[in-house]
Amino acid sequence: MGSKVVDYYGVLTEIIELQYLGGNRVVMFKCEWWDVENIDRGVKVDKYGFVSVNTSRKLVTNEPFVLASQVEQVFYAQDGSNPNWIVVLKGQSQSSFDHFSEDSVDEQSYEQEEAFQQEKSATNYPIHNLVQGNELDDWEENDEAHDDSDDNSNHSENSADEGQSSGESEDNDDFLL
Repeated sequence: MGSKVVDYYGVLTEIIELQYLGGNRVVMFKCEWWDVENIDRGVKVDKYGFVSVNTSRKLVTNEPFVLASQVEQVFYAQDGSNPNWIVVLKGQSQSSFDHFSEDSVDEQSYEQEEAFQQEKSATNYPIHNLVQGNELDDWEENDEAHDDSDDNSNHSENSADEGQSSGESEDNDDFLL
């Protein structure tokens, strides 16, 4: 017996975007799925090919997430003869994922590009431990020509916020990544 592809239907509850170094990102949807695995009790297809889903039967799953590239938008209409059932209406949205393939973008390479993870960072950034209060005094400063009067005027808000006196202000540029 050949395996049959099952279309799952549900309601989008959350959109999650994972962002990685280098501008790579993956978009995932969290959905509440309806039980389409139980034919005639959860889903049915009429003689005209319309799919109806029983909204009172939720699919019990521990995998509510799906990649945005794996879904298509559908619309639901209330079934007039069955109050707990909705009819699935498929339509083509102008902003759907398939729109990208019309612009001669290879869908498979686009999916691979989204999930790409680089082994090493191309740029080496110094990593500093998080410190509190006067622990910054232990750090070595290379800026010997530091002018305290300029530092006080430029960082007076930071000094007041951190509870430092004007003589203890720091050059925040040393700690930016």
